Amino acid sequence: MALLKTAVFLASRFDEFAVLRKQLRELIATWPVVQLTPIDLNDGNVSHRPPLAECLGYVRRSEFMILLLGDTYGSLAPRSDKSFTHLEYEEAIKEGSGTRVLVFGIGEHYRGGRIRYAKDERLAAWQKQVEENHTMGFFDPETPVDVMAKSIFDKFLTALYEMRFGALSVDEQDDVPEDLFDALEEEPLLDDAEVSRLDERSAREPSLVDDRARFANTLAAVTQPAAVAALEQREEAQRALDIGEYGVAIRHLKRALEFKPLELISNYWLAQLYVALGRKEKAPEAMEMAERAARIAERDNLLYRASAAYIIAARAARLAGHNDEALGFAMRAVDAAPRFARAYTELARQHALREKSKDALEAIRQAFDLYPRSLRDVLGDPVFRPMRKEIDSLIKQLKAKIAHDVEDLLRIEGEIARLAGQPAVNVSVEGKTISQLLDAGRQCARRQYQHLCALVNDAERNRDELHAQAPKLPPATRETLRFTRPGRARIVKWFKQPDDVIQPEEAVFSYQYEGSTKVMPWLLRGRAAVRMVERAGGDGTWVSSEEPYLFGHVPASAQIANPTRPQELREAIANADRAAEVARKQLWEVERRRQEEMEKQDTFRRQGLAVPGKRILLASAAALMAGLVFLYFHSWLYGTLLIGLVAYLAKVGFEKRGAYQNRLQELERSLAQIEQELHRCRDNVAQSEQKHAALRSELESIEADCENARVRARMAMERFESVTLRKGGRLLPFQSIFRAGAGDVIRVSDIRLDQLKKESGREIHIQTELDEWLMKDSKLKARARLFRVMEVSPERLLLSHRQAYSAPKENP
Repeated sequence: MALLKTAVFLASRFDEFAVLRKQLRELIATWPVVQLTPIDLNDGNVSHRPPLAECLGYVRRSEFMILLLGDTYGSLAPRSDKSFTHLEYEEAIKEGSGTRVLVFGIGEHYRGGRIRYAKDERLAAWQKQVEENHTMGFFDPETPVDVMAKSIFDKFLTALYEMRFGALSVDEQDDVPEDLFDALEEEPLLDDAEVSRLDERSAREPSLVDDRARFANTLAAVTQPAAVAALEQREEAQRALDIGEYGVAIRHLKRALEFKPLELISNYWLAQLYVALGRKEKAPEAMEMAERAARIAERDNLLYRASAAYIIAARAARLAGHNDEALGFAMRAVDAAPRFARAYTELARQHALREKSKDALEAIRQAFDLYPRSLRDVLGDPVFRPMRKEIDSLIKQLKAKIAHDVEDLLRIEGEIARLAGQPAVNVSVEGKTISQLLDAGRQCARRQYQHLCALVNDAERNRDELHAQAPKLPPATRETLRFTRPGRARIVKWFKQPDDVIQPEEAVFSYQYEGSTKVMPWLLRGRAAVRMVERAGGDGTWVSSEEPYLFGHVPASAQIANPTRPQELREAIANADRAAEVARKQLWEVERRRQEEMEKQDTFRRQGLAVPGKRILLASAAALMAGLVFLYFHSWLYGTLLIGLVAYLAKVGFEKRGAYQNRLQELERSLAQIEQELHRCRDNVAQSEQKHAALRSELESIEADCENARVRARMAMERFESVTLRKGGRLLPFQSIFRAGAGDVIRVSDIRLDQLKKESGREIHIQTELDEWLMKDSKLKARARLFRVMEVSPERLLLSHRQAYSAPKENP
């Protein structure tokens, strides 16, 4: 067990490298990021144990050994044919050791970056042993000591970073843009490219015991004894790793592979440990195991795990000195999971090790676009230190791009806010840190989303009200007026309106028959209470024996939902149509009667010229003249008789004439009444048409408002999905599909859906798409869209596009 935290053992001949050892000891002891303890047995400490036993004990308890190999072999240890330093080295590399050895050749034998074997056979044999087991560093003898110390310490930091599996930043914080790290640490949500758990598991690599739940069932454990035995060994390996005993972890992982040779987890972790410990002699085996783990993961469709395994294979190939193969494995890691940021980071690392800065920067940019926190890994990896200026320049470019994206979002927010009738928020990007820019972008996207939800819901509410169907009721019973003879009756006044409840024996309206002045109430007799649903017309409506319909009703118990305003208008328009039709029929009837009355009057007038009264008066006048003639000639008898006849004929004639005049006046009065009725009917028709026009105008206004709401929602949707949702996930407040639970809102691009099905290993179903009226603009196709997670399980993911725009509560 390592008793000291990150102990670093300095191994070399004391006299040959005294100054260098002193500087290394100071660098290790004073490094501020991680607590390091240099073990230098030439520092004057005294122990009661024998010197060799003390040396070997400290080696076993150290995580690292820095071996400085010079031009001389050194003095032999007691009762041994090997030097103290050689024995310390062999203790560090023996089977089961968890110490990583870093070897540096310094002197004439290592000039020009290559080993020249010493004439001393013992030193030459040791040089060959070291060359076979390690990738050495070389320094010419005239290299300044401080330069050597700094270079050796940097390589140690790289080894420390690898030994901690990339989970530890080894960069000094003073050398890091603080606002960038604030942004990366505070960033709460990422886009669908982020994989917080590789295929729903560990973010860094598959856990050694992440399949423990498979054997919770006793039957499963009994039927798979080899798998259970392998799990037990992996559990022991995990305990060893927890306390830093890497050699013990290796032994247990080897036993696990004896039980399950094709187990992904054991192959992956054993290769990982060999690479972390820098075992060059184990590099080919580590490369083989990592590649095997990748193939197993690809077979099981665990694409991110396959990519992680290829990353280990790349590092193993690099350790073995196969640089081209290492780059190939890094590229395969990217191909296996093109949305996995760590794959691009490893590709950048391999390019950096090959001094291909341009290619490395491009890979770093791609990693940042996928997962912004990946930049912390880059800045924490000493491999990228020589590129620090280029990386700082890239960070400035990324900040400028983020600022530009935020300005785009603010512009889109202004447009969507205007469509929603809301004031736009005035935000400036000047002088903001990356953290503040990302926060401003997320807040802006959140406000856009809320405005859009309001627009979509308002448009759909208007549409639903406009197209809502009238409530279904039982068939209405028709009430009619019973006529005992042909004719008609006028409804004087309605006492009940549609939707009113009418009780038995309750008056519904008053009416009078044509030609009668008696007004009578119409009572609902011999029935249970009813509810009026429609009626023939308003006050003054005429009901004839041919069309005796009064009103329709349903049982009072029937529930009638409150109609929407468009429903009311449609019903009122229908009633107005019926009323206008009745009024037009009445007008036509009155006009027909007026025409008949006028024809009757004209006929009577023409007949009046030949009435008997006129002829009688003319005969009486002739008789009078004759009587006067007889009287003149003194024929008194005939004269008197004629005068008497004249009186009689005049009386009869005047009576006939009076009857004619009376009849003519009666016809004129009747025609005048018809003219008055005709005027009223024309007024009724005009009023009905005016009412119909007003109702139709109001309905058309509502329809126009509804269409305008649709257009505004559609325009806002187009801007949101074609601009906002296409920005990087770091600027959007939506959950990752890999971390989403039921009810969460996620962002997914259309072209990624099929790929996500493959990556997640789950079926993805989409239901309740947005209505065609909102999606009819073809430009919305193939864009990023929002979905609400309706159901989530290991096998299935149910997403709803429409529900993503329901009223946003606490989400996002």
